[in-house]
Amino acid sequence: MAEGVREESRYVFGMETNGTQIHSKASSFSIPTTLLSRIANQLKKEENKDPRGFRHTDPVLEMFCMNAWIQGGRHFYEILYENFKSAFPSPRSIESKLDKFEVPIREGELNLTKLKKYLIEENLPLIVSIAEDGTGVVGRREYCAKWNSIVGCSLPLQHNGLPDPQSSVVKNVNDIQNMFENYNRASVVIVVMVQPLSIGAPAMRLCSFGSDNKFTAEDVQRRLETIITELKKWKFKY
Repeated sequence: MAEGVREESRYVFGMETNGTQIHSKASSFSIPTTLLSRIANQLKKEENKDPRGFRHTDPVLEMFCMNAWIQGGRHFYEILYENFKSAFPSPRSIESKLDKFEVPIREGELNLTKLKKYLIEENLPLIVSIAEDGTGVVGRREYCAKWNSIVGCSLPLQHNGLPDPQSSVVKNVNDIQNMFENYNRASVVIVVMVQPLSIGAPAMRLCSFGSDNKFTAEDVQRRLETIITELKKWKFKY
């Protein structure tokens, strides 16, 4: 997940958007320039170059590309790139840049530490609203070296309504075989978001996990109760 990209654009590059126009407050971009002008300048700069020699150094275009990826998805960005290769960085480059914004959270874990840190750093009140939703995915089970786990399975829910991330940890080959035999492939991703109650503050992911969408209303209620209990421990209001 690439949380913080919009915040990075606000606080690092100081971008402001107005229709199709993007302005930068950074000293090196003090003259307002339309997005279309930036694209045209980039196309002209890279004209007649070998594609292997393309260089993309405009931070505003870079931020536009990352937001285009987030809003439209990989395939949408690939269409943009295929039509404007000299103007936009490759999909691999954008994916790599987005990785630095990812908040690493294991399935079923609550991201309370980073949530509280973010609110304190931005001088936001510790008051949030909670929302949960699911989105369909094309499931794929694969090994994740970062967590030494198999991801993409629908892990069994605990009594607290959340999956146990330890149940996907791989200790030997038999663990992998057992997971493929006993756990369904996830067909949806359940995402719990928290929204700081302050004008203009972006929402943040609290937790997420894969599911086969076969949980019950009781599971949802237990999950909510667990989250509220944990928020109270961290002095949050909801």
